[in-house]
Order: sequence, then structure tokens, then C-alpha cells
Amino acid sequence: MKKAVKMILAVLIFMTTLTACNSADTNNNNTPEPQPDNKLILEIKADEVGGVDENAYLDLNKQIRLFSNKLLLNIPFDEKTNVLYSPANIYLAMSMLTDLASNDTKAELLEFLGFENSDKLDTQIGELWKALTIKQQGSLIKLANSVWLSDQLDYNKDPLNHLALKQHAQSYTGKMGDPAFSRKLQDWINENTENFLKDQIGHLGFDADTVMSLVSTIYLKDSWGKEFHKEATIRDTFHGYQDEECDMMIDSSTGTLYFGTKFTAYCRYLLNSKMWFILPNEGTSVKDLVNDEELYKFLSNPDSFETKRGLIEVHLPKFDINSDASIRDLLASMGLELVFDPNKADFRNLVKGLDSLYVDDIKHGARLKIDEEGVEAAAYTMIDVKANSVYEPERLSFIVDRPFIFSLNSRDGVNLFTGVVNTLK
Repeated sequence: MKKAVKMILAVLIFMTTLTACNSADTNNNNTPEPQPDNKLILEIKADEVGGVDENAYLDLNKQIRLFSNKLLLNIPFDEKTNVLYSPANIYLAMSMLTDLASNDTKAELLEFLGFENSDKLDTQIGELWKALTIKQQGSLIKLANSVWLSDQLDYNKDPLNHLALKQHAQSYTGKMGDPAFSRKLQDWINENTENFLKDQIGHLGFDADTVMSLVSTIYLKDSWGKEFHKEATIRDTFHGYQDEECDMMIDSSTGTLYFGTKFTAYCRYLLNSKMWFILPNEGTSVKDLVNDEELYKFLSNPDSFETKRGLIEVHLPKFDINSDASIRDLLASMGLELVFDPNKADFRNLVKGLDSLYVDDIKHGARLKIDEEGVEAAAYTMIDVKANSVYEPERLSFIVDRPFIFSLNSRDGVNLFTGVVNTLK
């Protein structure tokens, strides 16, 4: 069967379903600057947090799916460009932002995420962390959140403590605009994505006028339930906007094909996830299918569609694709307004003496690779918050030009030396 530009949609559906359709079962000196203010263990073990509240998890799963559908409808793309996003990762970053907002801005963000109050959102985000934190032989899925703060500003601790408790967010402070602080950010992302994004995050950093950045990551490495045999892989042709040679993996096994009026779909299972491939019929473009309501009905309930079960010979190309872009305009096209407006955004509870904060930009990058063994994927979302007005700290002075008392203590407060200086000789 001739394959038009179908990899694009297959990957989009992967990122839509992989992070949201998995079952609720889980198997799960000197410190360099910046030092974490709030640091929580990222790997949550099932015996530490108890079982997943399935109803809460499924409810959030539904909201992420609706968000994914809306994202897919608004993504600009053409037949020459791959598209790759992680809806779950963007959603988690936006939920952190929601916890820092107030009044109308908070209400807009909650509506954007499909919730009426933040307590319910926080509770269900907690269930998502339990369900999607998996570490076992052949399968690793992990989430991470962080908050990056300017060391020149005085932040209210309550919102940061809330993010640590409810969103598992570590907090870091440093000098905005300092290359060393930006490298710490890159190191943090690399650590939490197993260096899978290392080659595409070298540009990430902080502007000197950044007040705060929220950063969320997701990493997945999962093995096929049935691996492709490498000796069966052949050189073949992928028919995109232009023909290109590729390594085509081949496998025959009993399975199910799903049929819409304009597409055929196949689901390939991994140990703790699954990947849908949706192939538009000949004469139907990816763009036509993305704009067709039937696609979203299928994503919501595949079992309601016609199926055929039998011995399926699957031909699947190996690929390694990535993306990196600002999604500010994309999210604005989906209905976000107040957070980007310097005069209307309300994050008044974050910084003492500085009310006029707004979201300047939202960056998102992702990479996904599949081969005979399985799937590896990672994504980051970075939300940059700036101030509409220049922060002027209160000017203080401390001039030691007369007799004084001193006390030299260890870091944990042991008084090592004390004295009074009346003369400098």
C-alpha cells in the first residue's frame, strides 16, 4: 500500500495517547549552585503512595485527551514538516502555572484545562504522577517539574511550597541572564530526560529580566511487547511529499485493524504503553483527516469502530524526529488570553512588591525515536514569566565603620568564634 505523509499523524496520535491512555496499573560537602529550595524525590513508588484512584485518573485522562484533540486541531503544519508535541507535558506545565495564578487569570487557566477548581486539578494531577511513574525492566516513564527563580527578588514561600507538595516541583534560585544558571537548567533537563534531548536544548536559558520559569519534562523508554526482528528489517521506500529510502521493520502477528471511513488504524503494544498508527486512505491527506470529526470520535472510543482480526503483516519505518518551538501563539489560538497580557495577567501572590507579572513565552521541545526494540521519547515545556514594570528593591546600607561584634558559625549554627572589634590593629 502506498504511504502518503502518514508518519506525521502517527506520531501526533502517539503523543496524544501514549501519555494518557495507559492503564492505571503501576509497577513501579559542597552543593553546586543553584541549590534546591524545595526538593522532592521524583521517583514515586507504588508502596509509598498507595494505589491509583482510578476514577480521578480516568477523569484527568479524559481532560488531557480533549486538550490533545484541541491541540491537534490548532497545530499549523504542512506536508513537508513533521509535527511532534507532548500534550501531557504541556498540560502538566500549564497546571503548575494555574496554581500560581489568581482571580480571572486562574479561572481562565482552569477552564482551559477543563476544571472548575484547582483543588480537584491538584488531586488528579497527583494521580497522574502515580500512574505514569514507572521503573521496571525494559520500561521507564518519569515526570519532573521545576521552578527557576531570580535571586534578586523576594518570593512568597507559600506558592512555592504548594508547587512542591502538589506538583512535585523543585525550586532553584540563581542570577537570571547568567550563562552558568542557564547551564544548570540544561543539566536538569538532561538529567530528567536521560540526555535524550541534549542535542536540541543548547539554546535554552534565561533572559536577564526573567522573573520566573516553570519547566516540566516527561521521559519514556518502553519495549515492544513483541520486538521486531532486526534481521527482518529491509531497505524500502517511504512515500512522503517526496520518496525517501528508509529502514522498514516487518512483523507478522495476530492482531486487530480498525477502520474508519477515511483511515485504517493499528495499535502496537509496549510493556507499559501503546502506540497508535493511523493511516489515511489513498486520496485522503493527513490534513483532511485532522479536520475530520471522525478522527476524534475514534481517539475517544476506538472499540466503537469496525474491526477485523487476523494475521497482520506490519511494515513500520524506523524514525527519529524532533521539534522545538514557541507554542505561545498556538495556545493563544486555543483560547488563552489573560496570561499573556501584561496589563491583565494576575500572578500577584508570587513576588513581594511586584504585582504586574505575565507570561512572556512558552517553549516546547520533543523528540521521539522508534526501532526494533521499542520507543524512546522525551519532551520539555518551559514557561517564562516576566514583569511589566521594572522591580526596584528597597535600597539599604550596612557600613561597618565603627566598633562591632562578630560571630563565626558553622553552617548548622555551631558558634566557632565570637568577639568584639574596637580597633583594627
